[in-house]
Amino acid sequence: MPQSWRANWPLADDIEEPEATNNRNRMVHTIGNLTLVTRRLNPALSNDAWMEKRKTLANNTVMRLNHRLLDESQDSVWDEQFIQARSKRMANLVAEIWPGPDSHVWDR
Repeated sequence: MPQSWRANWPLADDIEEPEATNNRNRMVHTIGNLTLVTRRLNPALSNDAWMEKRKTLANNTVMRLNHRLLDESQDSVWDEQFIQARSKRMANLVAEIWPGPDSHVWDR
């Protein structure tokens, strides 16, 4: 979801606007909404709608992170719920790879 989402990422009609806007603005800068792209590809993705971004990403990326993103989002709408679920999956992976000081792996 782009920082300037209003043009191509409309809010759902059944949600109160101020609350939904605040929630969406918070989601924009979470780990589940981020991926890595080249400096050249980033402007091509811009503020486009998700299906356009997805198509551009699919045609122009070789990174495994992005292939996983494309697989995970194949049948999904890119919205706050998807971003939140992806954030949790990514946080779990990070904790698995880089365990914190309270992790049981340090008891070995």
